[in-house]
Amino acid sequence: MKLRRPRFRILTLLGVVAAIALGLGAWRDFTRPVNVWRRAARSPIGAIRSEAWGQANNGLIAGLTAEETREEVIAQADAGDPLVRCFALWALSHGQRDPVGLLPVFVRLLDDPDTRVRWNAAEAAGQAVRQLGTGRELAAPGLLKLLGDRDPWTRQKALEALGVLAEVGGGAKDPLLEAVAGRLADGDEGTRITAAFVLSRNGRGEEAIPLLEAHMLALRARNGGRDPGGTGTADNALARIAVRSDDVIAFLLRETYRKGQGLSNRFLFALQLIGGDAQRRAQARALATLGGEDRDQRIGAALYLESRGPAPATRPTWLEALHHPDPDVRAHAINSLSNLGRFDPGLRAAIRSVEASDPDPALREAATNALWLPPGINEQGEPITPPAPPEAPDAPPNP
Repeated sequence: MKLRRPRFRILTLLGVVAAIALGLGAWRDFTRPVNVWRRAARSPIGAIRSEAWGQANNGLIAGLTAEETREEVIAQADAGDPLVRCFALWALSHGQRDPVGLLPVFVRLLDDPDTRVRWNAAEAAGQAVRQLGTGRELAAPGLLKLLGDRDPWTRQKALEALGVLAEVGGGAKDPLLEAVAGRLADGDEGTRITAAFVLSRNGRGEEAIPLLEAHMLALRARNGGRDPGGTGTADNALARIAVRSDDVIAFLLRETYRKGQGLSNRFLFALQLIGGDAQRRAQARALATLGGEDRDQRIGAALYLESRGPAPATRPTWLEALHHPDPDVRAHAINSLSNLGRFDPGLRAAIRSVEASDPDPALREAATNALWLPPGINEQGEPITPPAPPEAPDAPPNP
């Protein structure tokens, strides 16, 4: 009897083994750390994507060395997805890694078709030049080109980066600042203010003073709101210029208070930013203003002086302000006088008059609170000595 041949020939068996090997190879490739990270970095689920890019920002992707992480993130800067390119730029510019070799990557992306990538690249290029102390010649052409970008935010980031290049280079005399000054006439308000701020950081702010002062007044006229400048705002810029300009100090003091515009404002904030010798000049001018004829300017000067510390010289101004038509000023005067001398008889009498006669019940209550004394303390600030208990009568003699 003839035996039948087995159905599974040796070639079939080899084919099965090869298929299994291919499957195992594909699985190993699928589970490689770099591929796991790539899938997570492109995940539509925000939490997964954030965790993946968090590893990149920290400079160490799970399963990779620091150098492998760096090379992988650089490769992602050329990804097809613009959002991935933005994440890669952020990781490269903000991660804890040496910027050497990264500047060419940032400069290349200054010409990216995506707006978000361009302004991220501008910011990254400026940071890299600051850290390296060199690279101006490489970064400047692309940044200058971005000053004509259609996106205002990109122009602002380019201006800020050019300011960094000027700081690393020649400062106030750097020719790059001519291009920055040209943007003082930009059609976008935020770009104009950013240009002014960059000039102020590089010792050329005086030419932007009219623009900055007009901008501060316009912000107040439209009841505040966010300054549309980028990192640099008008109050910061004026504070820097005030270091060299008493006229700017005078402007800020003059405009610190205007009825109905609030007591905490950009003008006061700009004055508070001034330091060094300019701060001493500002305080001297404020003290002189306290003796001036303009009531609003006296209040503005008092606000500034007390923001720097105890200011007994503001006492007459705040006593007068107890009768100011603006209830916010009266409220501030009550608080300031209480701070100047809670136990001062003259100040307590003035505050007590507000408690008795101010038409605003909220201010009468504020005056009552300002007159409060801790238990056991009298109006002179001295401990109240309790009366001695009466002496017990002599006991009758014992019969």
